Amino acid sequence: MNYRGALFLALFLGLASTATMILGQDSSQSALLRAVPASTDCPINIRAQLRGSGEARPVGQARTDGNGQKLHIALTNLKSVGIVGAEISVHGFTTRGRLSPAQASQAVASEITKKINLALKVNGKEDASTDIWLGGFASVSLIELDSVRYTDRSTWHSSSQKTCHVGLDSPMLISSR
Repeated sequence: MNYRGALFLALFLGLASTATMILGQDSSQSALLRAVPASTDCPINIRAQLRGSGEARPVGQARTDGNGQKLHIALTNLKSVGIVGAEISVHGFTTRGRLSPAQASQAVASEITKKINLALKVNGKEDASTDIWLGGFASVSLIELDSVRYTDRSTWHSSSQKTCHVGLDSPMLISSR
């Protein structure tokens, strides 16, 4: 067998074995693409966009220098009762280098979660927005609504039956709104 034939045979066998491994895998175990879970009984609409530049309001005593992400968060109150605050959990990855596991069920050490208290006042059936700084985040993968506080002192909390998740909208904002 000549050199060309041997190279072709090796390439063919390599592709065939790769295709066999891929077809034999359970597609639910893919670590490359993770979908945002469906929301159920969400009391508000949430939109989140990355900001490329502009001013961001620090959360607590957080600093806006160094590596991180700026997010523009917009809330739409679906009820007639006003909102006085909300708590969200932002999930993403740290700025440290990382290796992704082959199985989606394996934990990733570089995943990060930050709870943020949004002290926004949103009148009934209206919108409000704010910019936040997420120091140490290289990327944001998911935002969860944990709780909402209303002007009538009632609250909404997430549970197994009531969930509210959102991914990032595109495109990235490059200036102030």
